[in-house]
Amino acid sequence: MVSEISNPIQSGAEVWIPEFGMFDTMYLEPDKLYQGRLYRISPDSVRMLSELLGFTARFDAITVRSAHIDVVKTEGHAAFEIDRNTKPTDIGLRYSRDRWTGSDSTANQGEDRLRPWLTTFYEARFLPEKTLSTLAEHLRIKAEDLVNFYVRINLKDRIAGLIAEDSQIEAFPSGAFSVFALPEGHVAVIPLTEIADKANEPAKAAPAQQLSSNYASAGEPGPKYATYSRAKLI
Repeated sequence: MVSEISNPIQSGAEVWIPEFGMFDTMYLEPDKLYQGRLYRISPDSVRMLSELLGFTARFDAITVRSAHIDVVKTEGHAAFEIDRNTKPTDIGLRYSRDRWTGSDSTANQGEDRLRPWLTTFYEARFLPEKTLSTLAEHLRIKAEDLVNFYVRINLKDRIAGLIAEDSQIEAFPSGAFSVFALPEGHVAVIPLTEIADKANEPAKAAPAQQLSSNYASAGEPGPKYATYSRAKLI
């Protein structure tokens, strides 16, 4: 199956995925095939998840350009962009200093210092097991399966993104508004069980609403397929 893909994953290459953002393929294995899903999350979920991960701010503030937290196995990686001259107190930025370590982007130096925004990266070398299990529960993933996923919480746009190997496709929660696959040329697949669940939703409206309470309604009839391109951060 891998041999049929003409564009294998290039380790360290950066890929732009619509509504997911820039993704570094260094976290993927070049001989594997991957699926991705995007889910809309509610403002309450954003607040709960940001507090859970120990990184909070008024993410909907106009001076916040972008903000996301990635969870990879037991590590956390956050990227935060704000308009230049914005003070952390202006947007209520707070983070757990015993968990997160911040560092300015090299894009804030040299000629790039003329850009109207600043980028700061935050790293958490080890997220507590309780934090990870609660995160998995909120995303409707089994705690033991979370280690198989690359998780991105887009705090600004209120989107949760998940990436995992094809072999984990049944572990994805239902309700995605967009699906994609890596590498380029690989086809995104929706499991038959999920399609069946969608077909039965009208007859099971109340249970479905409870199951999906962590996700905001996408207002769309079904998931769409995203295209992506290789790019570099600019």
